[in-house]
Amino acid sequence: MITGDFSNTNPTELVGYLDKMVGVAISAPTARVEPNIALQIPETCCICLGVFGGGTGYQNYKTTFFYKRAISSDTITLKLKKDGVQVATITDNTYGTYYDFGTWTAHTGQEHYKVFIIDWDLVYTGLGEGVYEIDADHVIIGDSYTETSQQFRLHQYSDYRADGTTVFQWTQNGRIRGAEYNYQDMNITQYIRVDGRFASWNPSLEKDEVIYSNYERIQVQDEIINSYEFESRLVDSVISKLLINDMMLADEIIVSDFNMFNHRQDYVGLRLRQDEVSIEELAYSDKAVLNLKFTDKIKDQIKQK
Repeated sequence: MITGDFSNTNPTELVGYLDKMVGVAISAPTARVEPNIALQIPETCCICLGVFGGGTGYQNYKTTFFYKRAISSDTITLKLKKDGVQVATITDNTYGTYYDFGTWTAHTGQEHYKVFIIDWDLVYTGLGEGVYEIDADHVIIGDSYTETSQQFRLHQYSDYRADGTTVFQWTQNGRIRGAEYNYQDMNITQYIRVDGRFASWNPSLEKDEVIYSNYERIQVQDEIINSYEFESRLVDSVISKLLINDMMLADEIIVSDFNMFNHRQDYVGLRLRQDEVSIEELAYSDKAVLNLKFTDKIKDQIKQK
């Protein structure tokens, strides 16, 4: 075999392409930064009573305000505020029913009463939803001060918003000894919506019958007596005192319940008489639970021979 070295006068070029490049970035260490932690207190809702407008009939709501001057020269000016801003001065029936000084004169001292029953449906229609309150600017025997009401959060009525509440209304026309106001012949209705459930329908049967000599029992009269019970959620003393010391002394109490899952859905405008009242005060709390019992005002579930 003969071998030899020869030069390549036409060499082939080397050709290629980059398919993938993998790189790893390495960052230099930096100084440790301590986190800046600030205590942030979340914004809370006002401690408001829920009220409604924009509904139908009993779905809307009213609130009654009483004011009293000392002498005839004193003044009390009512101002309606929405979200902290004055939106109206109450001098007429634009937003409810307004009773000025001198409306009642039959009993001594009543001429000094001023009463305003705010109709939240009128407020909703005219001013819309919001947080409302009434400022009463007093000038009493030369001294000036402002009395601010409870705040009310006004919404358009819906079954879901009203769920879990009960509305009571009552009219006092008598005198409660020890009370600030004499209600005789005033015919003023008061209203309050309370978180709680009106239920526990407890009918009982009362029978009046004759037993003859053959021991046969003959019906004379049978009657169904309906009783009910309201149990509140936690309420403060302003509500409990109003219900116990005022409402439970009324001749008639009208109840409408808004609990969506009640066994009966016809607790609307029930005319009742009070039966029992009790209160459970809780340890380590300024709230309490009310238990109120009622029976029908009208006893018409009667069958006679």
